[in-house]
Formats: sequence, structure tokens, C-alpha cells
Amino acid sequence: MNKLFLIWLCLLQCVASVTFAQPGFDKVYSFSPYPSFTVFSDIRMVLPDTQKIIMVGETISDTVGNANESILLGASDYTGNLIWKKNLSFSAPQYRRNAPGFLHSLIKAAPNLYVLGGNGYDCETLPECHPRPFIYIFNGNGDSLRFQAMPYQANQNVFFLNSLVLDRQKNIVSAGSFWNNTFGDTMAVWLSKFDSAGNFKWRKVIADTPSFRGSQCFRVLNANENNGYLLTGIAMHPDSTYKTSYCFWRTDTAGNVLWRRHLPKPPGWVSDDVYANEAGTDIIPANNGSGYYFMTTAPSRVQFPGEPPSYRVVYFCGNIDNEANVVWAKTYERDTLHMESSWGIAQKTNGDLVFMGNSSGIWSQEEQYGISLFSTDSMGNVKWMRQLRRYTCTFPIGQKMRSLKIAPNGALVMGGTIFQSSPSPGCYDTADAIGWLVLTDSLGRRNATDTATYPLYADSVIFPVDTTTSVRLLPGMQGAQLRLFPNPATDKTYLELVQFAGNTNDVQCSLYDQTGRLLQQRNMTNHKEALDLSGYSPGLYFIRLRYQQQEMGTVKVMKR
Repeated sequence: MNKLFLIWLCLLQCVASVTFAQPGFDKVYSFSPYPSFTVFSDIRMVLPDTQKIIMVGETISDTVGNANESILLGASDYTGNLIWKKNLSFSAPQYRRNAPGFLHSLIKAAPNLYVLGGNGYDCETLPECHPRPFIYIFNGNGDSLRFQAMPYQANQNVFFLNSLVLDRQKNIVSAGSFWNNTFGDTMAVWLSKFDSAGNFKWRKVIADTPSFRGSQCFRVLNANENNGYLLTGIAMHPDSTYKTSYCFWRTDTAGNVLWRRHLPKPPGWVSDDVYANEAGTDIIPANNGSGYYFMTTAPSRVQFPGEPPSYRVVYFCGNIDNEANVVWAKTYERDTLHMESSWGIAQKTNGDLVFMGNSSGIWSQEEQYGISLFSTDSMGNVKWMRQLRRYTCTFPIGQKMRSLKIAPNGALVMGGTIFQSSPSPGCYDTADAIGWLVLTDSLGRRNATDTATYPLYADSVIFPVDTTTSVRLLPGMQGAQLRLFPNPATDKTYLELVQFAGNTNDVQCSLYDQTGRLLQQRNMTNHKEALDLSGYSPGLYFIRLRYQQQEMGTVKVMKR
């Protein structure tokens, strides 16, 4: 028996060593069907399945000034070998160019059944070759099962599809940005629905109001609570505080807007506008169904000695509850010499978060266009960071990832593109762009020697704060003091407002655990309010305070 046990243990160690030595791969592919011309191909979306990784992107051929765009569709196994690839050019209804939705328009609808959302430029039935969204249903071999174009609403209206989700009733829901060509600058959000067979049901413009011109939608999700959908994007705000801000819309299953929320801007924000486009914001539901995690960017000011202030862009990430109220939010940056752009966020089964973006060195040629990959716990505390690059050249070369997903075994799958205007033998031998697919282990390592890490600096800009009394007093609260006692607490802790002349019912207190799950929420009825902690496990908890719907901050309480 002991001998068998030793053999079994040896086998386990051998398997473990092989798994660690080869955790992933780093592959490039040329998907262009036009090898004799200047080509471009990229991977915009990846969908890791049990036996294969589905890839979707775009190819472009410039044949003497006549751009021809088609959709690439491919599948790789988990060693990086290409199983199959196809180039899709839809001719009905008379599409001249075809492109997939930008980042979030590929979903698995059922076993061996996938749905892709895209935009075809209809040059026959629509004037000026306007884009016309469509969905494409295919099987695990890439074989076509259904193509369904959306009916257009009016000749002057333009619709861009950016995101898909399969709702709880197995309907295919799409969302994107709407442009009223009559007025030129009127942008809005739209939502549409297909049944499970791909039959079009309805489409609705949900934010086409004069005060919110400029709204765009980048992602649609199933709402965590009840039925309905959560959309995220950017919106022009009518007041001078928020000229453009990140925005969330909550709708019912018929597309009716229930509420709209704006994400507060972090301190140090130096622009009236956000640095956002389809790649500028991402959001995912929390694993435990309590809220969502987001990743965006924020422009900040940096002062170099002897020089005027200049801008840099930092990551702005955090957690919101199911009502889009901020639980915590932090800015992350590598250093003041880098500009960051956000692309994707994912959550592991253990609750840890993985953020992916691109880091461009402002001054350093060597560090340009690195892929930033960093992980935090569920409260945003940094655990590790890596910079992934395939080529190290003496000149800046484009190396960008556009899609991040977690495979069923916990590995990280990323898809993107590498590009350069001309070949450079010895470093990069391909003109223009090629598709790039990377598989790492759960710690972001492509291989056993891929251990390069970089420091990443995080600032808590909204929640949580570092001291138990660090909240800001708002107009109407001058002279008041906040007390929290006892802390640590056993069964109860008391929140007291001293010398507060206002209405205590205007003060809302919410209790959260470390995962961001809302445990209690109520308005204060007296100047001294008791919070019952007896039903919770020992650990750290956060009390978020709001006064007249404005954020004050959070206080920490330790349960013994």
C-alpha cells in the first residue's frame, strides 16, 4: 500500500510540474484571406469553452484604396493550435463591409450554439452605406445556422451594435449606440431583443432626450435582481459638474428605463470629459450576485519639475451595488510616465479580480504598448501585476489586447493584435497587423519563466477610507462630529452624530461585508443609531454614509 501511495504521489508531482512548466502559450495568426495585399487582422473577442477557444475579429484588405472588411471566425485548442478558421462576408442585405460588434458581442447560447453580433454597411437599401446591425448564429464548427439583419427605423438613423447577452428567458438581447443623422450630434442608447431562434422582436431607443444627447452604450448585462437589464456607457450630463460621465441604465424586460445613475468622478479629475469609447469601460456582475465590478480610465494631472502641468490617464476601477451606488472605487497607476487604457475585467471563482489594459510610456520608447494585467482581491487590494509583450524592439511597436476571459480551468485567455506600419526583420517581420492570442495560468504567466512584475500604485478615491472617522461633512452638517463605538465590536456598534442640527432621517447608513455585499440599509432615526452585528461572522465590515443622497464616505468596523 505504501508503495502504491508513493507511485501515486510521484504521478501527481509530475503532472503538477508539467502544468506549471507550460501554463499557457503566446500565438500569432494571420487570418487575412488576401495574402497578396497589405493586410490587417485582429482578434476582438475570445470565448473560452471546454475544449476550444472561439475567436472573433476583423480583417481588412486595401486593394488600391478599396477597403474590403470581413469578419474572421476561428477556434483554437488549449495548446494554441488552430482548429478551424473562416472569413465571413455577408452579402445580404447587400453589405459591402462587415465588422463584428466591438468587444462584448459574442455569447454562448446553448451547447454547440453561439451568437455573434455585428455591423454590416448596407449600401443598397440604406443611403450613404449606413451600418445595419445583425446577429449571426453558428455551431461549434463555425457553420452558419442563422443570419438575421435588423430592420432599419428610418433612413436618417444609424445604429451600432456593441454588446449581446442571453437573458433568463433565453432571448438574445443586443444593445449599442444610436445616431440621428438629421441633427448630426444626437447620440442615444438603444436596446433590442430576438427570441432564441433569432427572430427579431423589438428595438427601443431608451435615452433619446435633449438633456442627454451624446449617450452611448458599450455593454448590456442581465440585472442581478429580478428581471431586466443593466446597460453601461457614457452620457452627456446637463449640468456643469458632469459634462460627460460614465452612466448606468436599468431597464425592465421591455426596455423601459427604471433609473439612470452616473458614476461619481474621482478627486483630481482634470477634464470635463471622460476618456471613454467602446474600449474605455467594462462591467461584470459579481460572482455572488451582489452588485457589479467596473473598469474605466480617468484623466489626472501630473506636474514635472520646471514644466507646465500635463495629463496622464490612470485606471479607475471599483464595485457598485445593484442600484449602481459605489461601494468602493480606486485609481491604479504604474507611474507618472505611463498612459493607461482599460479593456477588460474578469472575476475568478475565489472572488479575486483580474483587470486588463494597455500601458503606453509617455517618455520611454522601450516601455510603450505593454499589456497591463493586474489582480486584486474583491475589495481592490493589489495582489500582482504583469506587463505582457511578445516583442521587445528598439522602436515602439503596437501590442494590444482587446478581450479578457477566464477559461473553465481558471486560466486567463486574451485576444488582441500586434501591428507595425512596415516589417522589421529580426524583430517584427510582418507588415501591418496580425491576430494575437495568449493563454496564461491564473497568475498571468505564459510560461514558467514569465515572472516579470511591476509595482502598481493604488489610491482609494471614494471607498473605502483608511480611518474610521474619515468622512466629509457636507453643507448642512457643519460643526457635526461622527463617533463609532465600540470598535472592535462584539454584538452591536453605535453610530452617533454629535452637534448635528439637521434632520437625522436625511442620513442613510449601509452596512457591507468585504465582498461588497449589502447587509443592512436604513436611514437614521436618532442621533445615536445601533447596528446589530450579532448575526455576522467575525471580520471587517464597512458602513457607507450618505446625506441627502450625497456621498459622505465610509467607516470601518471590526466584528470580534
